[in-house]
Amino acid sequence: MDWVALRVVWVRGLFLALLLVSVPRAVAHDTIVPHHLEDVEDLTHARNVRGLALVITIAFVVVLAAVVVLAMRLAPEDADTADVRDEQERLKVALLAAAEVARAHLGDPDGELAREIAAAYGRAVGQFVAPDVSALLGDGQAFGEDALQVRRMRAGESIELCAATATAGARVQIGADGSYSVAVFAVSDSGLPEKGYES
Repeated sequence: MDWVALRVVWVRGLFLALLLVSVPRAVAHDTIVPHHLEDVEDLTHARNVRGLALVITIAFVVVLAAVVVLAMRLAPEDADTADVRDEQERLKVALLAAAEVARAHLGDPDGELAREIAAAYGRAVGQFVAPDVSALLGDGQAFGEDALQVRRMRAGESIELCAATATAGARVQIGADGSYSVAVFAVSDSGLPEKGYES
């Protein structure tokens, strides 16, 4: 459940709770505050006053809930969250472009595979870097702010490509049958993946 949906559920729950608390209070107002019974001598008039108090209380709760909902809808979205999502999407698109090339060269030797992946990723992000095979297949190679790492998995039958920046990352796994598994994640302050989703 995303943050906006959570806020909407919270506001609706708050509104319902206020309504449930205020209605019995308004109905029982003359029993909670006994001096009102002394002020109102006619029983019919007392019922009218009780109904008026109920209507006023409900109207107040509705107006208050409307103000809270409008304030939450008009509140600006957290810029950091939007930036991370944009960064995740950019990394995902670049990795998918490199994955298409990697899938075609899955059986090639490591050096050839690394050169092809580096060239494809470089074209996707606009950073043309001479590939360092040992770095790319080891700790990773820098493409501007991006760090790209390639790993062979399951005795060379599949490949994992991972690209990350200081705030976001994406991972593509290519199976031996050519299928993709794509995941994006946010990077915490410690440099570790924090949260994400898979497709």
